[in-house]
Amino acid sequence: MQNDMSFSFGGVMSSRPSREERAELKRERILEEALTVFSEKGYHGANIADIARRLEMGHGTFYRYFENKHDIFIELINRVLQRLAVVMTEQNPHEANSREDYRCQLEGIGETFMRLYWEDPRIGRLVFYEAMGAGAEVRQTLERMNDLSVLATQEYLRNGMAKGYMRADLDVPVTARALMAMVFEGCRQVMREPDQNPEQASRRWIAAVMAIILDGITL
Repeated sequence: MQNDMSFSFGGVMSSRPSREERAELKRERILEEALTVFSEKGYHGANIADIARRLEMGHGTFYRYFENKHDIFIELINRVLQRLAVVMTEQNPHEANSREDYRCQLEGIGETFMRLYWEDPRIGRLVFYEAMGAGAEVRQTLERMNDLSVLATQEYLRNGMAKGYMRADLDVPVTARALMAMVFEGCRQVMREPDQNPEQASRRWIAAVMAIILDGITL
């Protein structure tokens, strides 16, 4: 019987991973522990020693994989950006043909988007509380993340305008930014209240944002 650590190379089974695979596994372990350390101690409060201690790893070994804590932080933020990019592009904005179709799209995107944060609160703390103080490169990465989300949202709005279930006079760029601002603020607020159920709180935000978009707040 094969154990869980077996790897296949061109049909030949090896009971041990290659050097490259071992290096990648170790790199992933560093990132995983670093995410915990940054979320607990903050970017400025954390240091390489904290991460290495959790891994029982010498500093020399650590520096084979990352130059410094900023290097690790950038990698973590980039991975969050990649995950958000998948969320924002997994649905086709042009598939909606009615207000009800758009409602279903909104609900699906909102839940998938916020699930990233309620399933792993460390990601939310990293993005909403630590990233802005981690230097210009990180801030620029966050701006790219926001810009990507806004561009994707614009496509949903333009589709609705073209098919007649949205107002024809929408200011698309500004409206898209306003919508994403509500979503990001919802994520941030969910992270602020550690004692509440994050899934329930996220669903409340999704419902509120959908009500504003689809129904308005005036009689």
